[in-house]
Amino acid sequence: LLTGPEGRLKSRMLGNPLVRFCEGRGGNWLSLDPKEHPVYSTEQTRKIVSDTLYNFVEREFVLKVHTNTKLPLSLGRPTRIEMVSKASSTRSGRKPSKPGKKLAKKPGKKPGKKPAKRPGKKPPLKTVSVTMDAVVLAIDANFDPVTKAPFEYREKNVYPYFEKKGFTVIRRQGSSARRAEVAPQARKPNVVYLTGVGHGFPDSYTGDNLDPIFSKGHFRREESEGKIVHFLSCETAAGLGPHFVTNGCRAYFGYSDEFTYPPILAEVFFECDSEIDRGFADGLTADEVFQKVRARFQQHIDRLKSTGDGGDLFNASVLEVDLRLLRAPSTGMEFGDLNAKLEDG
Repeated sequence: LLTGPEGRLKSRMLGNPLVRFCEGRGGNWLSLDPKEHPVYSTEQTRKIVSDTLYNFVEREFVLKVHTNTKLPLSLGRPTRIEMVSKASSTRSGRKPSKPGKKLAKKPGKKPGKKPAKRPGKKPPLKTVSVTMDAVVLAIDANFDPVTKAPFEYREKNVYPYFEKKGFTVIRRQGSSARRAEVAPQARKPNVVYLTGVGHGFPDSYTGDNLDPIFSKGHFRREESEGKIVHFLSCETAAGLGPHFVTNGCRAYFGYSDEFTYPPILAEVFFECDSEIDRGFADGLTADEVFQKVRARFQQHIDRLKSTGDGGDLFNASVLEVDLRLLRAPSTGMEFGDLNAKLEDG
């Protein structure tokens, strides 16, 4: 049984079930008599996430602009790139001579002598502009009741908001929320934001049927470098989040312990968490996003407390615990840059 403030919090459930986003604790948090304090838990026996080394073939994403010229695609929101092309023999307007034919000699010119250069301005250099779509990679599990409810909420309220703001959303959800399908997408340079819902551990974020998608030490730097990451999941901020940042992640948002929610108010909890996604879609900095999320949590906490109802007081307390567990650059430099935002990736 849990002790301390969290134990006292959960002992005030007043018959309300509670859901948590982690696997493997087992048993009941509260009383030896589950009828007295029913807990809505779908936990399975904890699985040990084995250390598996993933090897993938390197891929190069380049765009050929002119002959023998490559323009690398950049990270970030739609970015305009200009590149000066090399001078070509056709710039002067003279057509290249055909094989076997000589150019006619101009009268008054001695053979073998180069014509004098005429003074004047050089022809303008050619430029090429390329606009890339900024991509949000949605990585969502939905194989059990705990993940299915937030998945459905995010499909309805989060990803359409990104699309409305001009982002392209690539989905790796359900049975495709697996390492083999996510990793190649995450490495693409125009993927600027990783987000999703799934069960978590301190060192791992999992997808379909607990498939370890990102595990500490077992993903390539290209999958995190230059990106902002937010996972609605238990415990990932305890280890995986800082590891993302050491591998180039610009900002990480997640929870350091168990994220819990009562099914009766599930959408309130999902709304508070998804304020992270909406804030970044709006072009806010990581610190501005955190302040906005905290304000949304507090708004619902105050509203529930104002009713005086025992059930509402309990739910307000659960919201307070989840807010205290939220980690972001505003709570510590190990979670990235306070000024990170999507529009300047």
